[in-house]
Amino acid sequence: MLRDKGQLDDYATARLEEAYAWMNANLPVPPFSTSDWPKDAVTWFKDEAGVPVEKMWEIATLLKEHGIPVRMLRSKRPGRVLYEDSYQVVVEEWREL
Repeated sequence: MLRDKGQLDDYATARLEEAYAWMNANLPVPPFSTSDWPKDAVTWFKDEAGVPVEKMWEIATLLKEHGIPVRMLRSKRPGRVLYEDSYQVVVEEWREL
């Protein structure tokens, strides 16, 4: 949104695009479009995700630098697992969250 509205300078835009490019090239894409998962299924990074989490924090830092609140949620049991790979899980969240 910030980039699309021209609210990022060239340096910030380059940082954002590099983070997106890395994620697109290196993270598996869960099969949202071909699944029968609920519409409110969400993706969580695993603790051991390493570099993908670092890239997400780069994006979060850009958001915070531009006044957009960011928070981190942690859960040992985020929900019923629908999909899992080395970096992430897609879950149907428990109602208590």
